[in-house]
Amino acid sequence: YLGKLLNSDNEEFVAVKEIQVDGLTKDQILAIGAEVDTMKILRHQNIIKYIGTEQAASNFYIFMEYADGGSLRQLYQNHGALSEPQAAFCTWCVLHGLRYLHSNGIAHRDIKGANVLLTKSGDMKLADFGASKRFETESIVSGLKGTPQWMAPEVIKGTQLTTGWMNADVWSVGCTVVEMLTGKIPYAEFENPMTAMYHIANGKKPSFRDTNVSDDAKDFVEVCCAAEPEQRLTVEQLLAHPFVKQ
Repeated sequence: YLGKLLNSDNEEFVAVKEIQVDGLTKDQILAIGAEVDTMKILRHQNIIKYIGTEQAASNFYIFMEYADGGSLRQLYQNHGALSEPQAAFCTWCVLHGLRYLHSNGIAHRDIKGANVLLTKSGDMKLADFGASKRFETESIVSGLKGTPQWMAPEVIKGTQLTTGWMNADVWSVGCTVVEMLTGKIPYAEFENPMTAMYHIANGKKPSFRDTNVSDDAKDFVEVCCAAEPEQRLTVEQLLAHPFVKQ
């Protein structure tokens, strides 16, 4: 559940994520708070800021920065597929936020258009770290470790190493570029997510299908979605790619 609440300290809206605590142990609840405390120290223009937590009888609330422009997915659903310059700018923002997370030892693990939020001032921010994980610790908030059509093959097969989540994030960035330029979720040709997972696990890359895109866009997705995780470019290298630099 995600709502918005007026912060009486500065009269700004904040986003509220609600977690039902029924079935969670006391240690798990404490771990959620500790994980959010870790996220609170993160500060970057291209990631959503965590503010704090509060516990009620049956629910645990996480307070985060509120992005008033909706999500990237809502943007293309309302206005159609993005142009390449627009998609390049969005990708630039996503990569900068991701570079900051990776430099702090955190993988996002669920990058997709729905988790890229916009502000009316023009900023784009990575959101929803419910699937995020510090490399050295298990995440209690995590349960879902991605969304099928954006998952890397090694994630579906369960063969990625702990630090391999960085490479998996890069795969998801490639899928998100396909999403932006087609105005559809990746692997939209498969109605059933399980069918998509089967094909991804067997090496099928996301494609633009009948959408005309530049060679730079095609190459960007190709280097993001290399079959072997270690062959994918790093976030730093992707920032220098011609598709992004346009």
